[in-house]
Amino acid sequence: MMEHPPNMPTAVEIAEVVKRERYPEASVVFVTGSMVRGAATPSSDLDLVVVFDSVERAYRETFRYTDVPVEAYVHDIATLRYFLEVADRRDGVAGLALMVDEGIPIPETSHLSEELQAMARRVLAIGPTAWSNEELDASRYMISRFLEDLAAPRSHDEGLATATSLYAALARHAFRARGRWAATGKEIPRRLRAIAPDLAASFADAFARLFERGETGPVTDLADGILAPDGGKLLDGYRSDAPADWRRPL
Repeated sequence: MMEHPPNMPTAVEIAEVVKRERYPEASVVFVTGSMVRGAATPSSDLDLVVVFDSVERAYRETFRYTDVPVEAYVHDIATLRYFLEVADRRDGVAGLALMVDEGIPIPETSHLSEELQAMARRVLAIGPTAWSNEELDASRYMISRFLEDLAAPRSHDEGLATATSLYAALARHAFRARGRWAATGKEIPRRLRAIAPDLAASFADAFARLFERGETGPVTDLADGILAPDGGKLLDGYRSDAPADWRRPL
């Protein structure tokens, strides 16, 4: 956990200054992330969801307040609702909904902030859009290809690249095939520990043995267990059709 000097402003204090100086017309700013949870590291940034009455388009920007990196997701109510109810549910990652749900509203709790947090909680409860059979098979196929490549990599570097891709693909399948919100990057092990501690331990052990000792067996066993309820690995017979209008005649 990051230790702050006694005179260093808190996350909320920083957010209040940023709102006043950079987003004075914003209706509400939700301050969230590891700095709010008390789990920050020296490289952690401050996450903000900034909501205006109206914006031309939603956007994301990064800047610094003194020495603190700030990541701001800027919306109005309509764009925020689209990202929560359509884009994020389609992608299966609930980052924005979690930020709104867990966020501290600046300058204070209001009817609007409560409505937005209620919307975020509804989306989190509904869950992501269910995978189609085509999406499920595409995931099985991708994982199966990674496993084939991992069994006999042409070089150590290619093996590491394949293993890294396999980690993310396996985690995504474990979440999405069961109708759960997925995660990306450093959030993957946190989410695994939160919803499936035994699976999180299996991931940690299997990939540690792969990266540290070059053992592929534990990761293969892990993948077999994750894919088994959905029909197992898929290579022979797999077909994916491109849309018929994907053509540009000469």
